[in-house]
Amino acid sequence: EILKGIEIIVKILRPDETYIAVEDNKKAAFFAFQKLLEGSARKAARIRVALVKTKYPQGGEKQLIKAIAGREVPPGKLPLDIGFLVQNAGTVHAVYEAVYLDKPLIERIVTFSGDCLESPGNYLVRVGATIRETIERSSMSIRKEPAKVIVGGPMMGFAQPDLESPVLKCTSGVLLLSEKYAGDFEEGQCIRCAKCVDVCPVNLEPTEIMRNVKKGNWDKMEGLWISDCMECGACSYACPARIPLVQYIKVGKNALRQNKK
Repeated sequence: EILKGIEIIVKILRPDETYIAVEDNKKAAFFAFQKLLEGSARKAARIRVALVKTKYPQGGEKQLIKAIAGREVPPGKLPLDIGFLVQNAGTVHAVYEAVYLDKPLIERIVTFSGDCLESPGNYLVRVGATIRETIERSSMSIRKEPAKVIVGGPMMGFAQPDLESPVLKCTSGVLLLSEKYAGDFEEGQCIRCAKCVDVCPVNLEPTEIMRNVKKGNWDKMEGLWISDCMECGACSYACPARIPLVQYIKVGKNALRQNKK
């Protein structure tokens, strides 16, 4: 199904080359795709499988382009500006269902995890159903009352007020954490260790952005390339002072958008 979805996209866009990116800790998937691509028609379409290093955030479109093609997307630009288009597996599968099955995007695979769940895993769920409804209709069950509900994963997710939040078409994961793993941290002082700079996948200076956001220097946001931030959370994770750098960056992005209106 994924390959059929890829073939539809290739037929529409007619790219010079097409790559299926597979992380190197999933060798079985890599060899399975290679076997499926052995047909002459698929060879003619120049669809290949690329094995990429398993690291976070390797799944980002700019990171995949650099890993596979060795090209960097310039600051302030999009992949399309240099001739690339990246689609995730969920989108490709939805394209297949739309064309072959005449099916709109009414359900998707969502990863449910966290220490509050019995039988966590990947589940096919209806878009629009609440998290609570989805859990009740599946083989999962809640074994602990969650202290925090996060939609989107531990690094890039957004906290939700309760289990009545809906599953949307862009929801990839739901994380239910107990009090043990959902503790709040007190923000400390920046010690200029530059760990946030070292881990930033797009070579930004998160600590510099944070300082200017605190001072309200909104005119400096564009010069710091704040719009290039993919909000992966690596800087906040690495910060020894527990500074919520991503939150400051989001505030700066919102201020920049408001100033442009």
